Amino acid sequence: QTMPGIDSTSGLNKIVYGNGTFVAVGNSRHIYYSLNGTSWNSTNIQGGNSDDIKSVAYCPSSNTFVAVGSKMGIYTSQNGISWQQTIVHGTGTLFDVSCNQNGRIVAVGEDTTI
Repeated sequence: QTMPGIDSTSGLNKIVYGNGTFVAVGNSRHIYYSLNGTSWNSTNIQGGNSDDIKSVAYCPSSNTFVAVGSKMGIYTSQNGISWQQTIVHGTGTLFDVSCNQNGRIVAVGEDTTI
């Protein structure tokens, strides 16, 4: 079922919940957020260069969402709505991201990138 507010061509890759907000990420730099899991809104990445956002995690120790994707894209948000790019030099794709209770963030990608 397609949710209201989500572009059916966005190819969603992952969803996470944190700090009262659902965040879903997908291809073509699509990021959506919802406060109730039913009504969704799209948001933009400021200064982003990633074609596809592959994964997103919520880090409760820092109240931060972290998203990763192609072209070594790493993005952070305190609220799931306003996103900033973290500059990383490289061209590969990051496929997944996770964080622990101490705030350490680890991403994995192509060619055994960690």
